[in-house]
Amino acid sequence: MRIVHTESSTVMGGQERRVLAESLGMRERGHDVRLVTPASGVLARRAAAAGLEVIPLSFRRSLLPATARALASIVNRLQPDVVNSHSSADSWTAALARLLGGRPRALVRSRHISAPVRPGPLHSLLYGQADWVITTGESVRRDFAESGLVPLDRSTSIPT
Repeated sequence: MRIVHTESSTVMGGQERRVLAESLGMRERGHDVRLVTPASGVLARRAAAAGLEVIPLSFRRSLLPATARALASIVNRLQPDVVNSHSSADSWTAALARLLGGRPRALVRSRHISAPVRPGPLHSLLYGQADWVITTGESVRRDFAESGLVPLDRSTSIPT
C-alpha cells in the first residue's frame, strides 16, 4: 500500500514521535511510506535519517491555496492509497487539496489532541472530506459522533 503522511509541525513532541513511529512501523510491514512535512522541522530530519522519503512542504496558513495546490500535485504524482493528515494546518490543506483534485483513494484525519471541536460548517467541511478519522482516545471519538461531525462507523480510537 502507498501511504503519505502529512505533518505541519516543525517541533518534535509526542504527536510527531507518533507520526514517525507509525510511518516506520508501516514501512516495516512492507508499505511504501512518504512523509510530507516542512524541511526545516525536526521530524523531517529524523525521518530522513531513518530512511523515510521526506517531501518538503511548508504548511503556512497564509499560503493555504498555494500549499493545497502543491499537495494536490504531490498526491496526483504519487497516487497514494491513503493520505493521513495529523495536524490542523496540514489537515485543512489535505481537505482543500482533495477538493482541488488531489484524489487519494482514502483521506484519513488523525486527531492527536483531546480538545473539543466545535461543530460548524467549516469543521463539517474538514471532517466531511475525511474517509476515516483516528482519535487517540475513545472519549474524543464519541465527542465527534455526538457533535454530528464524524459518525462512529467512520472512526477508530487508537490510544497512545
